[in-house]
Amino acid sequence: MAAKLNVSSLDRILNNLADGVAQKLFAGTELPIEYHMGIPLGLAEINFKSLTVKQISGPNGNLKWKTSDSDTLMLSLSNIDMTVDIDGGAVALGGVYNVNFNSLILRNLNFNLELSTETTDEVHWVLHEISSYSIDDFVLTCDSYFVQGLIEMHHDLLLGYAEAAFTLIGEAVTAKVDHINAKVASEGKYTWISPIISPALPLNLTMTRYPEFNREGDYIRLHVDGQFLDILMQKSLSI
Repeated sequence: MAAKLNVSSLDRILNNLADGVAQKLFAGTELPIEYHMGIPLGLAEINFKSLTVKQISGPNGNLKWKTSDSDTLMLSLSNIDMTVDIDGGAVALGGVYNVNFNSLILRNLNFNLELSTETTDEVHWVLHEISSYSIDDFVLTCDSYFVQGLIEMHHDLLLGYAEAAFTLIGEAVTAKVDHINAKVASEGKYTWISPIISPALPLNLTMTRYPEFNREGDYIRLHVDGQFLDILMQKSLSI
């Protein structure tokens, strides 16, 4: 079964569904960042063990071709405000203050993902991605007036640290793409089974041919098995 998807139409759909796409990509995602930020003169050290995305609002979405002569797609989500739960704290004045964080809000986070496919025989394929991120501002609050004052005093310095820390999101996306490519490399006839219609009647979305990105025709073409698996087939495959 082949599905031909018009990229311009997908772009309009993404504009309307950007919030849902951002929620799917990020909401509930835990980043084990193990990141440390030092405030000058040894006044305080901020330690993050992990961040968990709690709430997302305000995104705009776009899907377009990267350039006029490239079959690489660019997915962009911009103007995202993200509320994050923090596992971590701060130590100030050599241990005089041990501080817990209340919340972290990231302002105007922008996410860009470049996607392309490569094949040698039009059956076996790999997905390539390049991701980039930027952040305009943040609000970090804690339970210490002293450390809160230090955070506000050194806001620009800490923003630079935050920008560096968010390269770890790119590493997480790359890890997911690597996982997909590993499954594709060893896929069989029933590798990609999805309950997209009904859990009782899953659909086989395993690719029978590589996904085609075609800028000239402004489309993505997907070739999938398209077979619904009945109860007997599910039992034979131990699904």
